[in-house]
Amino acid sequence: MDEIAAVAGVPKSLIYYHFENKEDLLNHILVDFFNEYGRILQDRTDVGVDKISRYIRFLEANKEKTRILLSESLKPAGNYHTAIFKAIEILISNDPDLSEHPHWVTEFFTSMLPAALFVCYSEAWCQYFDVHPETLANDFSNAYKLTHGAYHAHIKKESL
Repeated sequence: MDEIAAVAGVPKSLIYYHFENKEDLLNHILVDFFNEYGRILQDRTDVGVDKISRYIRFLEANKEKTRILLSESLKPAGNYHTAIFKAIEILISNDPDLSEHPHWVTEFFTSMLPAALFVCYSEAWCQYFDVHPETLANDFSNAYKLTHGAYHAHIKKESL
């Protein structure tokens, strides 16, 4: 909160006047982010690779919020680190096929986190390894299909 006040050029008390605590501020910052994410999930026009491409474009358009969400989720103190779990709750509420906990784990750890990390690290990756952004995007897409896509293919096969 000290850093936010310093960057905004206001006293910290003013921030606390508008927000109860850091979690309240984080939730306020991310409310539009989660609402748009929910709309993407509800839209059934994109499926498979097209859906993840749309999701990645959304994360790229909201890169700073994605970074805030990830960085705050890694901090051990307080309840604000659970804000990232709202993403899995939204996904579950929009997809009845994901009613069981193992599916939540798979979606979170093999889809949501990799996509968010890809968006946050892609620019630095391209600079560090001298890789063209399109090449990296294609490589990520292939890796995503081999991991998360393979999981969904396996689930479909089991349900037959």
